[in-house]
Amino acid sequence: MVETQTPLLRAAVRRAVLAVCVLDDLELRMTGTGVQVGDNVVVPWAHLTSTFTQEGRADLAALTDPDIDSGAARSARLRLSAHLHLAPMLANREARDEIRLHTRLLALPSDHILHPGPSWVRQPVLGGAVETGLGVVDLVPGRDDIVPLPAPLTDDLEAADWWTRVVAHAHRMGELVVQRLTRDTDFGRASMWINPESGALPSGVLRPVGGVDVVSLLATPALRQHLAGSDSSGMRAVAVPMRDRGWYDLTHTDPAFIGAAWAATDEVNRGLRRAVLVTADEVGLGSAPAGAPAIDLREPSNLATRRHA
Repeated sequence: MVETQTPLLRAAVRRAVLAVCVLDDLELRMTGTGVQVGDNVVVPWAHLTSTFTQEGRADLAALTDPDIDSGAARSARLRLSAHLHLAPMLANREARDEIRLHTRLLALPSDHILHPGPSWVRQPVLGGAVETGLGVVDLVPGRDDIVPLPAPLTDDLEAADWWTRVVAHAHRMGELVVQRLTRDTDFGRASMWINPESGALPSGVLRPVGGVDVVSLLATPALRQHLAGSDSSGMRAVAVPMRDRGWYDLTHTDPAFIGAAWAATDEVNRGLRRAVLVTADEVGLGSAPAGAPAIDLREPSNLATRRHA
């Protein structure tokens, strides 16, 4: 029996909805069939409980953790908040064309705090480091990142068409990044030839473009091919500890920096906890450095690292 209908899960979801109502100052009303948001939109309980169910088993830990600041509890609130904010928007059929303009391809590790679960995944990236699905930007109050679009909200949409559009947009952004990296590399080489002491070398930094964050850019073929092709091995190590910044030149990077930067970043904005190995077709999570010392982030001196750019 699927656990999405158990009284325990229903009660836990109700408590989480109340937390979202208070913390997000969201006006809503609970009914027997679901949660009313806005004038006439009712989000069914089945939709909300499915957010916390993976392969038929309920993730009660995310809903019943007494520590409201824990990763599990915060993940629950973020998922519910996005669902309750987006539901009335998508229920307005006349506004859907406008909403489509805010959709983006989003790539997340499967254990990321924002990952909604298997039902959200549209296409995994070979290598197993990230999975991709639909996201939206600039629609959820207080959020400037790409927010996963909950799978139940896409049931009444032409989701396949939306997905085709966001994939095409992401691919264009990947090609744009490659153009910029190529331009910067050519400029750096020319400057070094004219003045060897100029230090005008490529920065080795990846940044978001066109509303597509760096983790999601790694899901684009053009960028993967460029990064992999820039090394004679056909493989490039890339560090993306946060969603809005990545490094592809790790020659002078302390391996401990990546894990420290990931741990010091807010959970919502975290990227990949270790360097990934990028080939033309895959993004695979690298192994942890052998004998890497544990880093106490409460000690400021442990956060000192060499600059990358």
